[in-house]
Amino acid sequence: MSQRIRELQAELRQLRRAERKERLCVDCGRPRPVKRTRCHRCRRKRQGIKRNVRKICEHCKNEFVSLWGSSCPGRFCSTKCHREWKVGRRRSFCPVCNTPILGRKVYRQVACSRKCARVLQAQHSPLLTERRYNYTESSEWGPLSLSVRERDGGQCIMCGKKCKAHTDHLFPFRLVRSWGLDPNDLNNLNSLCNSDHTAKTHVEQKLFSGDWMGFWEGMARLNFPYERLLAACNLYKLEVPEFYKAAFEQR
Repeated sequence: MSQRIRELQAELRQLRRAERKERLCVDCGRPRPVKRTRCHRCRRKRQGIKRNVRKICEHCKNEFVSLWGSSCPGRFCSTKCHREWKVGRRRSFCPVCNTPILGRKVYRQVACSRKCARVLQAQHSPLLTERRYNYTESSEWGPLSLSVRERDGGQCIMCGKKCKAHTDHLFPFRLVRSWGLDPNDLNNLNSLCNSDHTAKTHVEQKLFSGDWMGFWEGMARLNFPYERLLAACNLYKLEVPEFYKAAFEQR
């Protein structure tokens, strides 16, 4: 058995040597990369690329040596200059403390830290940072949720699927409570399956930032029943847009 293993290893070494002989540069005969016909040195000669080229940094205007040659941009002498140039060019400053936003996520970040991001979020949408009231733990929620599911026949009002439905507020609980109205009215409660409840919750987040048009468009995209939406709007004295009525009539 050991003799057979040695023979296989010897055959494998011979195959590797044959592959190395085949992977030679067509100009100088040196080893070349697998997917190239020439080695790096010969390719640089053919392209006229020179190494150790002296360049001027675009940020600090100091002269430096580009080790990678003229094929690489080499616009900055260091990562520090590159980072400072990005900050000045993009004007990425924190709107809370006015400090520059550094790091890899300089194009994505809005604030310099999580602390400033919370402050900025509280300024734009205070309802999102408000401490939540867990209404599901109250003694009134259990019978109320059961009555809603019995009214809807234990099925989702959007897809008609019979399942263990969620009792969902059409207009969010925190938003209606901020209006000084009762969010647990039966006209504002509906039974939704798990997938439809997740999609509807994603759409209703637009209300906290004041994007009412985005909310109506999202509800029209989800094909939410017009009668339920109209009943909730009449309860809270809201108007349904005309395009939502037209979209429902076309169905």
